[in-house]
Amino acid sequence: MAECMAVCSKFLKNNLNDDNVCQNYELAIIFKQDDLKRLNTNALLKSTGFLSCDQKVLAEILRLNWLSCTEVELFEACMSWVKTTARKDDLTKELVQTQLGAWFYVFRFGSISLGEFSKLIPAYRHLFVSPEYANIIQMIADKEFQATMFNGNREKRSDSEGWKMKNTIYCNRLLSLNYSTEPYFINNLETTKFSSNEPLLLKGFGLDYTREHRDNEYSFCEDVPTEISIVEIAGCYTVKNKCPDLGGISTGRGAQSYILPSKQSFRRNTD
Repeated sequence: MAECMAVCSKFLKNNLNDDNVCQNYELAIIFKQDDLKRLNTNALLKSTGFLSCDQKVLAEILRLNWLSCTEVELFEACMSWVKTTARKDDLTKELVQTQLGAWFYVFRFGSISLGEFSKLIPAYRHLFVSPEYANIIQMIADKEFQATMFNGNREKRSDSEGWKMKNTIYCNRLLSLNYSTEPYFINNLETTKFSSNEPLLLKGFGLDYTREHRDNEYSFCEDVPTEISIVEIAGCYTVKNKCPDLGGISTGRGAQSYILPSKQSFRRNTD
């Protein structure tokens, strides 16, 4: 049974798209498949399936301690869900209470800034009564204030802190040790490839002890041009780290790398 569940879970993950992301999440809840719950919640909230999902799915999302979206985005998505579920164009406090009930009070307003909350007021001010306004503002302004109405958790769900509890992977590529008598020289493109069949968070690349060799002397390099490409291949993600021609660069300990599922490419400089 477990083997069959693993095969089905792998199939669903490899065939995930915007149309079935919410349906798959609901299956993950029903069959208690934690691997399927590790979805891009930002994409899930923007999917058409989210607006018609069951309240159990919404409640499960609101329970999560880590999301790939902000609390403001989560709140606005839930308000859209309320309107769609109730088939109403206008939100009222009674409507929100009917559709969400106590779940309305699990939003972590204490984790957002006063500026972020103020941007919600024009569209949603009628959903809060005066004591609720006071409770939220006190939570934001006074970190010692104990919330009495809303969720008092001030930790941002979109922070990477939640990943600290996960297994950390360090990929160290040793080009030359600091006690080597013969340094390693990068004269052309250096390419390092990583691949993963599970979602991982890319924290960054580090290039240590990098020096430039010119006129028979070594000097520290302040900037090393680096290109990082993240691509999806048959359901897996590959990260390539390239160091272009630097005219003779010696390195000490090499690079540390972490991997994140993504389809976009970006450039950055690292020292």
